[in-house]
Order: sequence, then structure tokens, then C-alpha cells
Amino acid sequence: MIEKSDVGLTQLTTLKERQELLTTLMKLSALVIITTSLPDFYFLIWESIAVIVLTVCTIGVFYYFNRKGHIEFAGSALAILLSILLFIQSSQLGFDSLVFLFYIPLIFGTPFIVDYKNNYLYYFHICHPIIFIAILFATDFSLLKIDNYNADQIKLVAEFNIIGVLVFCHYMVFIIIKSSKRSEKKFEHVVEDLNKQNIELQKINDELDRFVYSVSHDLRAPLASSLGLIELSKGETSIEKVLYYNLLKEKSLRRLDDYVTSLIDFSRNYRVGLLIEEIEFRALIDQCIELNRPCGDDSSRVHISMEVDQQSPFLGDSLRIRIVLNNLLSNALKYYDDEKEWSVLKIKVISDEHHVVIKFIDNGIGIDASLVNHVFDMFYRASERPKGSGLGLYITKEVIGKLNGTISLESVLGEGTSFTVVIPNQN
Repeated sequence: MIEKSDVGLTQLTTLKERQELLTTLMKLSALVIITTSLPDFYFLIWESIAVIVLTVCTIGVFYYFNRKGHIEFAGSALAILLSILLFIQSSQLGFDSLVFLFYIPLIFGTPFIVDYKNNYLYYFHICHPIIFIAILFATDFSLLKIDNYNADQIKLVAEFNIIGVLVFCHYMVFIIIKSSKRSEKKFEHVVEDLNKQNIELQKINDELDRFVYSVSHDLRAPLASSLGLIELSKGETSIEKVLYYNLLKEKSLRRLDDYVTSLIDFSRNYRVGLLIEEIEFRALIDQCIELNRPCGDDSSRVHISMEVDQQSPFLGDSLRIRIVLNNLLSNALKYYDDEKEWSVLKIKVISDEHHVVIKFIDNGIGIDASLVNHVFDMFYRASERPKGSGLGLYITKEVIGKLNGTISLESVLGEGTSFTVVIPNQN
């Protein structure tokens, strides 16, 4: 893919940027070669003309490969071709023609048109122009010397070449400045991303500290309570008090079990991938109600009504949807309003081929408007009742996020709460 960045020794240009740069550079190279060769055509120096025509045609071939996406090949081949052309022209026309000056923009431009993971190949493209220059000076520019030029003609060629070199150098300076500005912007984005990551890591670290503290405290509390009740039961002779202590121990252990279940759900949501299967909501909700209403529990005071309109098969992760239903049901049963004559929970489900909408509407104690935005935070408790772990709604939101769904709530203190969950059908 052309848009994909190719990471090499120096990330001066992306693959797409190199393709655009090569396109411009090939056009400019052909134009400069033809322009600086006008004296050769004027004086009919056929040896030089043959090399120039062959070079321009070859650049055309490389241009075609570059446009077809063979960018690495085109860039590498162009660098080698120009280096060889400059060597031949310099050897033919001699030092005074100043052709060798074109090696300056070629050397500085190479990092922008070749960008390899193979460092040795990268350095090859930097070194071969230097090697050709060394050979030219070592042979006194006479290796392929032609004698068709006089001093005035060479002077004219040199003037054309100086103009060409200045054009190329000006273009390379423009490219370097543009690349520098682009690198600065990339660096700014990297710094910005790192700052965001640091903030996020600090947030995670703070949450982890709070998580460890809260978990250790909340796990120990029901255990300590149960151990204390066991000690009281040992010396108690009254059957009624022993039964009462047993009831309190059961409540403490149930609270511990709920907390451990929340931790398991929390871990499972992050570890286990989605397992898609067909879901029948009425049966699933019935199972959740049975699980959340043990005999003799205060939650039996809450009257539950259920309306399910499942118009088409629904495919989803039953494990995660069960976690959502359990937590919302448990939340409604825990925070009913014992001052009201009737405690009611309405569960409404509307499912079609696109999504399911699940509503939990209760007339419980409600939530203060100033606290509504925090109820999905980890370990947050909107009520002073010591029944919740502070994890239920946090886990619920995380699970729904995993399902690409949404959850919202409306609540009035003293009147009740309404949760609305929307989960897409995975059909």
C-alpha cells in the first residue's frame, strides 16, 4: 500500500511522500539534463547526445515504475543512473565543464528518495557518488575524454551546468526545509501523544492503587464480620441468637460472594473474547431474577414485571449480556425504597434485527443529580447503604463498551432510576 509508512534508517519521508517527490524529481532531472545538453545538440557532439537520450528514456521507464507503485526500485535506480550519467559526462567533458557539481544535490537528495530498512544498501547510495568523484579526480577527468570541444564550448557548457546545479540545489533546499517542518510537526504530535499516554498511565496507576486498597478492604470486611459472629456464637446458649448470628454471617458471606463475582466479571471482560450465540431474553432474564432473589432476602419486597418483545433472532455474547442484566437487576434490588408501600422494578426489552433496547425502571431511592455522572466510576457508591461493592455499574459500562453498545440513566432522588441499554445485534 502506498499510504503505509516505510520505516527505514531515517524516516525523512513516508512512502507516499517519496513517490510524489520522485515524480517531481524525475521530471526536473529530465528537464535539467535536456537544458544543460543544449550545447551538445548545438555543436552536434554525438557521443554526449547518445548518452543523454538514453538517460532521458531510462528516466521515463523509472517514472512509469514509480507511478505503478514500485517506489523503492524507482528511487534506487534513479540515484544510480544519475550517478553513472554524471560520471560519464564529467569524464567526457573534463573538469572545466563542472558537470561533477551535480553530485552535490544528488548526495544531499539521496536520503529523501531512498529509505531502506537495509542500512548497507542505504549507505551504498550515499557512497557510490563519492567513489565516482574520487575516480574522476584520480584520473584527472580523462577516463572517457572526447576532443570535440574547444575552450569556448566548454565554457558555455559550464555556464549551463552552473544554472542546472543552482536549480537542483534550490529545489533540494526547499525539500530539506519542508521535511524539517514536517519532522517538527511529527515530533510535536509524538510529544503530545506521549503526554496523553503519561496522563493515561498515571490515571491507570492511581486506579490500580485505589483498586488494590479497595479490594483488600472490601474483601476483609465481610470476613472479619463473619469471624466476629463465629466468636459470638461459640459462647451463646440461646438458639434464637445463634440463628440470628447465622443469618448475619450468611449476609456477610453473600456480600463477599457478590464482590468476588464482580472481580471475576471484571477480569473475564478483559481476558475473554466475544462468544456470539443466539439469545432468548425472557429465559435469560428469568435466570438472572432467580439468581438474585434468594429465599428470605429483603429483595423479595420488590415486585418485578417483565415485557419482552423479541421480533427476530438476536445474536450476541450471552456471558457479557448476562453480566449486564445481573448487575442492573442486583442494583435495583439492593437500592429499593423501604419507605414506599410498593417497590416496583419494570424490565422492558425490545429486540429487532438491528439491536436490542433494554430498560430497567424502578421506584427505588434514586440518585442525586450531582452524583449521576459518577455512578459508572470504579468503586463509586452513590448511596451510603453498605450493600454495594462500587464495581457493579463500572463493570456494566465496560462490558457494554466491549459489545459496542451504550448505557444511559435518568434518576430523581427519592423517586427512582431508569437505565437504558442499547446493544447491536451481531447477526
